[in-house]
This record gives sequence, C-alpha cells and structure tokens, in this order.
Amino acid sequence: MSADPLLNVIDKDLESAPTIEDDVEDENITVVRVTNESTNFRDEIAMKMFKEYRRRETHVT
Repeated sequence: MSADPLLNVIDKDLESAPTIEDDVEDENITVVRVTNESTNFRDEIAMKMFKEYRRRETHVT
C-alpha cells in the first residue's frame, strides 16, 4: 500500500511546527481514587462501546 501524499505534507508541517512546553508539574495527577461514580462512568462507556461494536458487527456482510 502506498503512502498518502497528504499525510507526508502534514507530517512535514508538524515537524517544523513550534512546540509549547509548559512547566505544570504541580498539576500532574499523583493519586487516583476509585469511586462508584468513576466506576459507573467507565462501565457505561465500555457498554456503549460494546453495543456499538455489536451493532456494526451485525451489519457487516
């Protein structure tokens, strides 16, 4: 498979783009607490992804 010429142009643009580095060490997450809310949120996302996967799988012919 040949490479998409547009992707090569975008890659070159990104290589020459300036980078922004922030000194935000104070904002790094150091502890994650498991809560019912976060567990439910994660499970809800996983279920939506699975349902979408199953929906697409049944439409593939």
